[in-house]
Amino acid sequence: MSVKTRDSSPKGWITPSVVRRCLTPLRHVLQTGDPSSSMDRLFTSQHVKDLQLIIAVGLIAVIAVFVGSLGASAWSQATLLGQGEYRNFLFGVMGGFLKGNFTKLCAPVLAAYGAIFAWAYQAANTRLGVVDLFACEISTLCRVAIVVRTVHRYVERLNHPPSPDSSGAGAPTPQGSVSQENYFPVFENNTGALQALEARVVIDITAFYTYMKAVRDIQRMLSNMPPPAVTEAPPRELSGETSSAPDGSWRYVMRNLIYMLFLAMESARHSIDHLVEFEPEKAERTVMILLSELEAFRCLRGEFRNDGDIYHERIELRIPEYKETLDELRSDIQAGMHAAADSADWKKADLLRPELERLAEAALKTSALSASA
Repeated sequence: MSVKTRDSSPKGWITPSVVRRCLTPLRHVLQTGDPSSSMDRLFTSQHVKDLQLIIAVGLIAVIAVFVGSLGASAWSQATLLGQGEYRNFLFGVMGGFLKGNFTKLCAPVLAAYGAIFAWAYQAANTRLGVVDLFACEISTLCRVAIVVRTVHRYVERLNHPPSPDSSGAGAPTPQGSVSQENYFPVFENNTGALQALEARVVIDITAFYTYMKAVRDIQRMLSNMPPPAVTEAPPRELSGETSSAPDGSWRYVMRNLIYMLFLAMESARHSIDHLVEFEPEKAERTVMILLSELEAFRCLRGEFRNDGDIYHERIELRIPEYKETLDELRSDIQAGMHAAADSADWKKADLLRPELERLAEAALKTSALSASA
C-alpha cells in the first residue's frame, strides 16, 4: 500500500538501511516487540531517520573510543611485558584499561552518549506524537464521512437533483446549514510541527486539509443556490458525452464538490500511508478511506468521459495505481488474517473487504479485489 515516488538522486554510503543495521545491537536490547511502542519506532520509523543517524554515529564513536582505549592498553601492556612486569597479557590489558583509559576517557564518552540517546528518544517521542495526532485526525474525519455517507449522498444528489419548489417561483430551497465548528484542531494548532516531517508527508497532509476547507466553501455556496431547472439535470448514462454543466450552474458546483471530496480522500490515503507504519491499523484505515474515494472516483469517471479532455486523462491515469494498491491491500489482509485470525483489527479490515471489492469492480470495471482467502 505504499505510495511510490521516483528518486533520481544518487545514493550515498549512509542509507537508512545501513543506519538501521548499525543500530541492530541496541534494537535487540531495547525493543519491546510492539511495533506501535515509541522505543521500537525509534529504531524503525521513517519519520526519525535523522535521529537514527545521530544515534548510530554516536554508537560508532563510542565503540571506536573503546576499541582505541583497549588498543592503547594492549600496546602499553606489550611494552611492559617486555620488561617482565606482567606475566598475563590479557589480564594486564584489562587491568590497564580499567585503571586508566576507562575512567579518564571512556566513562565520560559513555555518559555523553547516554545523554544524546535520551535527547533523541524525547525528540522522537515528540515528533511521533505529532505524526499520530495527524493520522488520528485525518482517519477520524474520513471515518465520519463513511458513517454519514457523505460522498454517496452527494453522488445521489448529482444523479437525482432536487426539483424547484411547487410554487414555480424558482426561489432557493434550503439545502441545510453548513457547520461553523472547527473540525481541524490538530492542523490548526500544530502547523509548525510539520516542519520536522519530510516534504512528501507535508504535501499530502496539507493537501488534505486544503481540499476539506474547499469542500466546506462549496457546501456554503450550494446552500445559497436555487435547485436546478429540469434542463440542467440531464439523464445519467454510463456512456456518451460528458454531462453538460455550465460554469456557475448548480450541477457544475455539485460536481466540483464531489471532485474536491475525491481529492481530499486521495490525499488522506497517501497521508495515512506515510503516517501509519504498523499493521493492522494501516490496512483498516486504508480500506475505510477507499470506500469513499472509489465511489467518488466512479462518479467522476462518468462525468468526464471525453478522450482528450484533461480531466478525463488525469482521472484515468489513476487506474494503475488503484489496481496496485488494491492488490497489495488484499495480500496484506489475507496474510494478516492467516497469521492472526483472532485480531479484532484485522477482522475490521476483512469485514469491509467485500464492500471494497464491489466498489472497486464498479469503479475500475475489473475485479481488482477477488476474494480468495
